[in-house]
Amino acid sequence: FSTIVSAVRQGRVIFDNIRKVILYLLANSFTEMAVIIVGLLLGWPLPLLATQILWSNLVTDGLPDLALTQEPEEPEIMTEKPQKRNAPILDFERKFLILFISTVTTVFTLGLFYLIWKTTGDIHKARTVAFTAVGVESLLYVFSVRSVRHSIFETNIFRNKWLIAAVVGGFIIQVLGVYLPFLQKVLHTVPLSFTEWLLILLVCFWIIGIIELVKHFFIAQRRVLDKA
Repeated sequence: FSTIVSAVRQGRVIFDNIRKVILYLLANSFTEMAVIIVGLLLGWPLPLLATQILWSNLVTDGLPDLALTQEPEEPEIMTEKPQKRNAPILDFERKFLILFISTVTTVFTLGLFYLIWKTTGDIHKARTVAFTAVGVESLLYVFSVRSVRHSIFETNIFRNKWLIAAVVGGFIIQVLGVYLPFLQKVLHTVPLSFTEWLLILLVCFWIIGIIELVKHFFIAQRRVLDKA
């Protein structure tokens, strides 16, 4: 019986981590698609280029995707009700979070692009800011989507050493894409100032705060239902 319990526990952890990876992947992908589509509909120049999107998908976001598969089990993993056989992988909460996160990040990314484009008149600078924002946003809000059961402030962000290494590595790779001359030619990027980095980070923390507010609603609702 102990073997059965252990197998069920491991199965639940794997299934839970698959959900986390899908949530993170789809939120990132929808953001990139929405940024391009909305930018075209508004008649703007392309906010992101094809090479920049490919870089974000394969290089910047690829490491956290893999690291999420190594997430330790959450405390409630064995106390939750069993999943039905025909239950979808993504429930309403996760579907809503995918749509919400992609919408919020799209709005902020396009806002940054438009701000830099109109204030500097430099389309390459504006694209670099949007490209960097997309990469850094996903590297930071991964700590929010790693758990839908708990707030980011209730979890130990260092519990998954692979995720920490992935985020640090992804950030270094993103910086290289902005400042390394060879990659500047490939990605069509230009160096960013300290003020522009500060603006990007400020937007990222706003996004995390908004995501946590929405999670708080779902968490509170789930706790009420558990007590009922």
